[in-house]
Amino acid sequence: MKRVELHCHTKMSDMDGVSEVKDMVKRAKQWGMPALAVTDHGCVQAFPDANHALDKGDTFKVLYGVEGYLVDDMKEMVVNSRNQSLDGDYVVFDIETTGFSPTKNKIIEIGAVKVRNGEIIDRMDEFVNPEVPIPFDIERLTGINDAMVMGAEIRWTRCCRDSWSLCRGCGTGCPQRVLRCEIYLPQCLRSGI
Repeated sequence: MKRVELHCHTKMSDMDGVSEVKDMVKRAKQWGMPALAVTDHGCVQAFPDANHALDKGDTFKVLYGVEGYLVDDMKEMVVNSRNQSLDGDYVVFDIETTGFSPTKNKIIEIGAVKVRNGEIIDRMDEFVNPEVPIPFDIERLTGINDAMVMGAEIRWTRCCRDSWSLCRGCGTGCPQRVLRCEIYLPQCLRSGI
């Protein structure tokens, strides 16, 4: 009996697979496998290429699958709810940092959008000079390098104030929530805000 690989990730599995599906099919055939399962993370983009990797009348089988994700629908998705509505004003923040520790690493980019009744009405996106080198792994992950932030005039103090000004008028008390956010608090305290 020949082996059949039932769990293959192609380059379509972001940050996990590196091979083209056609190369995987070719190698499996060379090794005498009768089939191969393509099970990328949460996507099916490799399926057409896998299908085209087979010749007409080919006895090799591609098993099409996907590594899906389950959500516990009994778990609360919002914590500390005050029954706010998403129909009002709120601000969504996105930050990039020099690492994953809220106390040791520094913010290198902050973005925010202010939403009113489901429409973006204001936005900000600024680099922050962390005044330390950006690790290579973080550069690869975010696409942000030292040259991009070194010239940034903005410092964390101003960035924090700018993001708070974006929150004005939100019925949800955004600035207080931002201050309590574990990644912001240590930097706000270090900056004297």
